[in-house]
Amino acid sequence: MTLAADQIAFYGASQKDYTSAMAVASSLGVPYANVTGSFNKAAQWVANGDFMVIAIGGPAETALFWNPCGWSTTAYSLSQYPACSTPFNYYNFPYDGAIEANYFESAAGIYTLESMQLALMLGYYAINGVYPPNTCALPTVYEQSGTCSTGDCNGSATNSCPVTS
Repeated sequence: MTLAADQIAFYGASQKDYTSAMAVASSLGVPYANVTGSFNKAAQWVANGDFMVIAIGGPAETALFWNPCGWSTTAYSLSQYPACSTPFNYYNFPYDGAIEANYFESAAGIYTLESMQLALMLGYYAINGVYPPNTCALPTVYEQSGTCSTGDCNGSATNSCPVTS
Protein backbone atom coordinates (compact mmCIF):
# COMPACT_ATOMS: atom_id res chain seq x y z
CA MET A 1 0.00 0.00 0.00
CA THR A 2 1.48 3.33 -1.00
CA LEU A 3 0.50 6.84 0.07
CA ALA A 4 -0.63 9.81 -1.99
CA ALA A 5 1.63 12.88 -1.96
CA ASP A 6 -0.96 14.80 0.05
CA GLN A 7 -0.80 12.16 2.83
CA ILE A 8 2.85 13.02 3.53
CA ALA A 9 4.16 15.93 5.61
CA PHE A 10 7.67 17.15 6.36
CA TYR A 11 8.99 18.73 9.57
CA GLY A 12 12.30 20.55 9.92
CA ALA A 13 13.31 21.84 13.37
CA SER A 14 16.28 23.87 12.13
CA GLN A 15 16.26 26.54 9.43
CA LYS A 16 18.47 24.39 7.15
CA ASP A 17 16.25 21.32 7.58
CA TYR A 18 13.09 23.38 7.09
CA THR A 19 14.52 24.74 3.83
CA SER A 20 15.35 21.15 2.80
CA ALA A 21 11.78 20.13 3.65
CA MET A 22 10.42 22.78 1.28
CA ALA A 23 12.69 21.57 -1.54
CA VAL A 24 11.88 17.89 -1.01
CA ALA A 25 8.14 18.59 -0.86
CA SER A 26 8.36 20.49 -4.15
CA SER A 27 10.22 17.67 -5.87
CA LEU A 28 7.70 15.04 -4.68
CA GLY A 29 4.53 17.06 -5.29
CA VAL A 30 3.73 17.30 -1.58
CA PRO A 31 1.63 20.42 -0.89
CA TYR A 32 3.49 23.24 0.85
CA ALA A 33 0.72 23.26 3.47
CA ASN A 34 2.13 19.86 4.53
CA VAL A 35 5.55 21.34 5.39
CA THR A 36 6.18 22.84 8.80
CA GLY A 37 8.91 24.23 10.95
CA SER A 38 6.57 24.25 13.95
CA PHE A 39 7.08 21.61 16.63
CA ASN A 40 3.50 22.09 17.82
CA LYS A 41 2.03 21.50 14.36
CA ALA A 42 4.28 18.49 13.65
CA ALA A 43 3.43 16.97 17.04
CA GLN A 44 -0.29 17.42 16.34
CA TRP A 45 0.03 15.75 12.95
CA VAL A 46 1.92 12.80 14.48
CA ALA A 47 -0.45 12.45 17.46
CA ASN A 48 -3.55 12.49 15.25
CA GLY A 49 -2.15 10.33 12.45
CA ASP A 50 -3.12 13.09 10.01
CA PHE A 51 -0.08 12.52 7.78
CA MET A 52 2.99 10.35 7.47
CA VAL A 53 5.29 12.95 9.01
CA ILE A 54 8.89 12.72 7.86
CA ALA A 55 11.18 14.46 10.36
CA ILE A 56 14.13 15.92 8.45
CA GLY A 57 17.38 16.14 10.39
CA GLY A 58 18.56 15.21 13.86
CA PRO A 59 16.92 18.21 15.57
CA ALA A 60 13.46 17.27 14.21
CA GLU A 61 13.83 13.59 15.06
CA THR A 62 15.09 14.41 18.55
CA ALA A 63 12.32 16.97 19.12
CA LEU A 64 9.54 14.55 18.19
CA PHE A 65 11.07 11.52 19.90
CA TRP A 66 12.37 13.14 23.12
CA ASN A 67 11.38 16.86 23.16
CA PRO A 68 14.46 17.66 25.28
CA CYS A 69 13.66 21.39 25.00
CA GLY A 70 10.29 20.92 26.68
CA TRP A 71 8.56 22.80 23.84
CA SER A 72 4.86 23.22 24.48
CA THR A 73 2.32 21.50 22.27
CA THR A 74 -1.39 20.92 22.20
CA ALA A 75 -0.75 17.33 21.04
CA TYR A 76 -0.12 16.07 24.56
CA SER A 77 0.23 17.33 28.12
CA LEU A 78 3.70 18.41 29.25
CA SER A 79 2.74 17.34 32.75
CA GLN A 80 2.17 13.83 31.42
CA TYR A 81 5.21 13.93 29.08
CA PRO A 82 7.79 16.39 30.48
CA ALA A 83 11.04 17.23 28.67
CA CYS A 84 12.82 14.09 27.47
CA SER A 85 9.63 12.11 26.92
CA THR A 86 6.87 12.03 24.31
CA PRO A 87 4.22 9.50 23.31
CA PHE A 88 5.86 9.16 19.87
CA ASN A 89 7.94 6.51 18.16
CA TYR A 90 9.49 6.42 14.71
CA TYR A 91 10.12 4.13 11.79
CA ASN A 92 13.80 3.83 11.01
CA PHE A 93 13.16 2.02 7.75
CA PRO A 94 11.31 2.89 4.52
CA TYR A 95 7.58 2.79 5.20
CA ASP A 96 4.68 2.88 2.77
CA GLY A 97 1.92 1.40 4.92
CA ALA A 98 -1.10 2.81 6.71
CA ILE A 99 -0.54 6.01 8.67
CA GLU A 100 -0.47 5.30 12.40
CA ALA A 101 -1.06 7.82 15.17
CA ASN A 102 2.02 8.52 17.31
CA TYR A 103 4.48 7.30 14.64
CA PHE A 104 6.67 9.34 12.33
CA GLU A 105 9.38 8.56 9.80
CA SER A 106 12.94 9.60 10.58
CA ALA A 107 15.04 11.24 7.87
CA ALA A 108 17.88 12.21 10.19
CA GLY A 109 21.21 11.93 8.44
CA ILE A 110 24.58 12.68 9.94
CA TYR A 111 24.77 15.89 7.84
CA THR A 112 22.15 18.22 6.32
CA LEU A 113 22.68 16.87 2.80
CA GLU A 114 22.21 13.29 4.00
CA SER A 115 19.02 14.28 5.83
CA MET A 116 17.68 15.88 2.66
CA GLN A 117 18.61 12.80 0.61
CA LEU A 118 16.96 10.51 3.19
CA ALA A 119 13.79 12.62 3.15
CA LEU A 120 13.64 12.49 -0.63
CA MET A 121 14.23 8.74 -0.77
CA LEU A 122 11.79 7.94 2.06
CA GLY A 123 9.12 10.25 0.65
CA TYR A 124 9.53 8.76 -2.81
CA TYR A 125 9.33 5.26 -1.31
CA ALA A 126 6.14 6.12 0.59
CA ILE A 127 4.50 7.34 -2.64
CA ASN A 128 5.84 4.71 -5.06
CA GLY A 129 6.76 1.66 -2.96
CA VAL A 130 10.30 1.69 -4.39
CA TYR A 131 13.36 3.92 -4.15
CA PRO A 132 13.93 6.55 -6.84
CA PRO A 133 15.56 5.24 -10.03
CA ASN A 134 19.36 5.01 -10.06
CA THR A 135 19.77 5.25 -6.30
CA CYS A 136 21.96 2.84 -4.43
CA ALA A 137 21.44 2.77 -0.68
CA LEU A 138 20.13 5.00 2.05
CA PRO A 139 22.72 7.43 3.42
CA THR A 140 24.11 7.03 6.93
CA VAL A 141 21.34 7.53 9.47
CA TYR A 142 21.68 9.49 12.72
CA GLU A 143 21.20 7.12 15.66
CA GLN A 144 19.53 8.21 18.90
CA SER A 145 21.75 7.66 21.93
CA GLY A 146 19.05 5.94 23.97
CA THR A 147 19.23 8.59 26.67
CA CYS A 148 18.04 12.17 26.77
CA SER A 149 19.10 15.29 28.58
CA THR A 150 17.87 18.84 28.22
CA GLY A 151 21.36 19.59 26.87
CA ASP A 152 20.25 17.78 23.69
CA CYS A 153 17.99 20.73 22.82
CA ASN A 154 18.69 21.80 19.21
CA GLY A 155 16.73 23.64 16.57
CA SER A 156 13.84 25.97 17.24
CA ALA A 157 10.22 25.46 18.26
CA THR A 158 9.17 27.46 15.19
CA ASN A 159 10.92 28.02 11.86
CA SER A 160 9.46 29.95 8.98
CA CYS A 161 10.11 30.11 5.30
CA PRO A 162 13.26 32.10 4.55
CA VAL A 163 11.96 33.08 1.10
CA THR A 164 10.23 36.43 0.86
CA SER A 165 7.97 37.48 -1.98
